[in-house]
Amino acid sequence: MRATTPWGKASIVEEAIVEQEIGGRDYHALVQLLELRDGEQLVRFGARGAAAKRLGCLSLRADDLERLTEALLDTPRLATVLRLGVG
Repeated sequence: MRATTPWGKASIVEEAIVEQEIGGRDYHALVQLLELRDGEQLVRFGARGAAAKRLGCLSLRADDLERLTEALLDTPRLATVLRLGVG
């Protein structure tokens, strides 16, 4: 599968999906590992209605995840909820 990102077209390498229901409506929360043509990896967080084609998302480069980990040093409760071993 392919994805469009701010850095160009990417391949979807892996995808974790959590199906959820809120107020009688189904939707999917997901995290995807993407790879650009040059091999750079991205992580994309998104959500969409169960029947929807359009994905509302946030994409981060793999290097951005290091900065996110650093930012989580100031937010230990959030880091704990995300189960990231920081701090």
